[in-house]
Amino acid sequence: MFRWPRSPIFLLSEATQKLLAHLQPLAPDSFEGKASLALVPVSRGEAPDQIAIGSGLSYRLVWVLHPRFDAQFGEWEALVDAGNGNIVAFEDKANYLGAEETREVIGGVFPLSNDGNGPDGTEQAGWPMPYADVTTPGGTLTTDAGGNVTSCIDGSISTSLSGPYMAFTDTCGAINESTTGAVLDFGTNAPPSIDCQVAPGASAGNTHATRTGFYELNKMAEMGRSHLPDNVWLQNPLPVLMNIALNCNATGGAGGLRFYQSGGGCNNTGEIAGVFDHEWGHGMDASDANPGFSSPSEANADIYATLRLATSCMGRGFFNGNACGGYGDPCIGAPACDGVREMDWAQHASNAPHTMANYVLDGMATPNGGCTGFGTTLDHCGAEVHCSGMIPGEAVYDLLNRDLPAAGFDSNTSREIVSRLVFTGMQLVGNWYTCTGNGFDGCNADGGYMNFLVADDDDNNLNNGTPHMQQIFDAFNRHGIACATPTVQNSGCAGSPTVAPVVSATPLDRGAELTWAAVAGANSYRIFRGEGIDGCAYGKTFVAETADTSYFATELANGREYNFIVVPVGASASCYGPSSSCTVVTPSAGANFFLTADASPLTINTGDSDAFLDNCEEANFSFGVENIGTGSLTNLRIDSVTAPGNGTVDSTITFTSAISASLSECSTAAGSFDFVAADLAPGGSLDFEVCVTSDELSPLTRCFPVGVSNAESDIQFFASRTFSFDADFDSWTQESGTYTHTAAGGDPGGHLRSTAALDNACDRALSPLMGLSGTSTLSMSTNFDIEPFSGGTWYDRANVAAVELDGTRTVLEPDGGRTYNAGPGGPGAFSGCNDPDTGWADANATWAGSTWSTGALGGGGFGGMVNLQVTYATDGALANGGFWFDTVTVTDVDLQVEDAQSNFCAFNGIFTDGFESGDTSAWTLTFP
Repeated sequence: MFRWPRSPIFLLSEATQKLLAHLQPLAPDSFEGKASLALVPVSRGEAPDQIAIGSGLSYRLVWVLHPRFDAQFGEWEALVDAGNGNIVAFEDKANYLGAEETREVIGGVFPLSNDGNGPDGTEQAGWPMPYADVTTPGGTLTTDAGGNVTSCIDGSISTSLSGPYMAFTDTCGAINESTTGAVLDFGTNAPPSIDCQVAPGASAGNTHATRTGFYELNKMAEMGRSHLPDNVWLQNPLPVLMNIALNCNATGGAGGLRFYQSGGGCNNTGEIAGVFDHEWGHGMDASDANPGFSSPSEANADIYATLRLATSCMGRGFFNGNACGGYGDPCIGAPACDGVREMDWAQHASNAPHTMANYVLDGMATPNGGCTGFGTTLDHCGAEVHCSGMIPGEAVYDLLNRDLPAAGFDSNTSREIVSRLVFTGMQLVGNWYTCTGNGFDGCNADGGYMNFLVADDDDNNLNNGTPHMQQIFDAFNRHGIACATPTVQNSGCAGSPTVAPVVSATPLDRGAELTWAAVAGANSYRIFRGEGIDGCAYGKTFVAETADTSYFATELANGREYNFIVVPVGASASCYGPSSSCTVVTPSAGANFFLTADASPLTINTGDSDAFLDNCEEANFSFGVENIGTGSLTNLRIDSVTAPGNGTVDSTITFTSAISASLSECSTAAGSFDFVAADLAPGGSLDFEVCVTSDELSPLTRCFPVGVSNAESDIQFFASRTFSFDADFDSWTQESGTYTHTAAGGDPGGHLRSTAALDNACDRALSPLMGLSGTSTLSMSTNFDIEPFSGGTWYDRANVAAVELDGTRTVLEPDGGRTYNAGPGGPGAFSGCNDPDTGWADANATWAGSTWSTGALGGGGFGGMVNLQVTYATDGALANGGFWFDTVTVTDVDLQVEDAQSNFCAFNGIFTDGFESGDTSAWTLTFP
């Protein structure tokens, strides 16, 4: 999605004069095309070795001008800083000779375990590194789900394996690999290399753990986003720390994930897919619609991991060949599970379903009293959470592997039904079951059973049953956590599909065309994608839903095998028909193109002349289409442009279909469309879907999202602005974790409050966009109860930062009043949310003010708009009462405010037919 939400200080006329002065004594003969505004990447300093990895780029808003010199053939481009008038660049952009090509990033990965058993326990070479930021001579790009860099590049590229969804750090050293070739391969490590050992010539952080974790966590998160596209936590980079010098453990939560080296009888937990997915599951649990951990807290994490990996052995290889103890009911089998838990009760010595009565209370054959005799982390019933978490885990495992198949559902349909129930039904789970004396059941409203029924329901009436109610009840009741009310009955979904689609797949360049015949009763079809070892059985990514009988799959790696299933859906999202069998396809090189960002895609032709799109303004959106495939593209054209959401357009979108009659490899052509904005909310966005095709691909089209953010806005100067939070969030927003508004008890009145007593928290609140000047100041009142100094360090902390539009985060230290007391770094395992920042910590449970002078705010040197970000972060152990803030005052700032224009879109046409002379004969009068 392309978004450029900034406003210039220097006008175009002033920027032009700056350029003319710079060119003296030369003078351009003319200027080509219209000048435009653009965001361009620039270095943060002249000494790259002094800049933290991942922080070397900033962005500047510039005027883009194209002076023409008639005596030369050059295509000259000038970039003039729209904030200070400086000349950022002046160069010839003509392509005289080049060796551009598309790139991909790959590396060796352990698919399931590092135990050496079979292909899923052995490192596999050449797996894609999805969603990795790649530094190129032209700026930073991101690989797609298939590890492809979808742009032609000339020169060296490099990556440190961080990106929009994962930010990796390896304690073994820096992660950085580069190449001038088409493939950037992180390679493999020859066995028996472990922990920090890397291949000769590799960067110190290019370990088994980093490569495996980057692949698996991105795939787990991709699966999550496909079911929960609006979850904020899933849209932000998750800090991940590999190869911590400890053993036999890993930790995770909303603020980050941490994995340990081998030792103590355990394998490296950063080389085991189940451990990755389990710890990610903790973060998902803490960041769902019911923030904070469910109880027992290990249940959600185990369920996410076993669902993704299609295995009952959670964390295979964890105990290095030694069978798991099963909390008194040993794991058995051939081989027995050597992970942390076995979720199939038939693979335990008792061969009996575990229930709260026979496992937690009686302890089966356990001399220590079952789940009450292990560990110190207890659930809401006083049982050890890892042990009691197996009860819901086994129930969901049974639903997938026993009860739905017994009712006639094929394995793929069963998996997608359960995937939907897990990702939607677990969102509001608080306590999985109730506990009163010896009575355990799932009748509570925040319990797992009731929320699975709500997710399964097709008509918002549980009393008449749900489509899979009997199977859900059987699975949960087997483990003592179901409820007899409402009456158990399968119902609903009348007329839904009963026949499985038969899918054919045609390989394309980095993609595939899927086709099938229409299925009776299907209102739509859901497409799911799997990959890797046994990719048909693994948890799959929900890639699309369509009413058509074909789909163009993209973001695939050439030469890699992919598995697709198509599920027909009836009148409700709960009404799944039988899925197709897995259709296997291996993409191969061919014709292809990709939408690219113009330097300044949005041109606003009417309205208040600022850089923000407002209601009723007429605008043009331009883009480039780059040939990234093999061979020329002919008759490249726009097929359609639609506005699927986030506001509407007030008139028909108009465009010229033709983009290019012929486009050679690695060349780019321009397209555009016109529109009038309407129904935009303040600060909202307007998204479009642009579909393009060529003779080589037709009738297939490639569709791309483009859009504009921060619409219906103005920039207004404030000598002083106080956010009091007396009545609400006062235009601040929640970025991650949880901040709540409290109406009383602040300094004075209402205030914003973080979570309390929550491990692995990453609570963040964001201010509106603001431009800090050379005279800006800040003040804030705080009140907090944060973990004190212990073990030689500070673990939890809160602080304030400025976040630039490119995501760069700079901690702002107060220099007056209540200053930061928690220093950076230390020996502990911190929350990745703001480690190793300075901040506030310990107990200061009274309201007091902190102040930031102009110097403490950077002296106005950010060069563009920023958000103030207030963060409260905890690690995986002790968490105290939390952090509260109130009465935030900023001075001498430009603030983003709601647009003041009328939202009435006046008719812009001219009345003719004699109106000027009083002749109205061509018009008639009509009464309502």
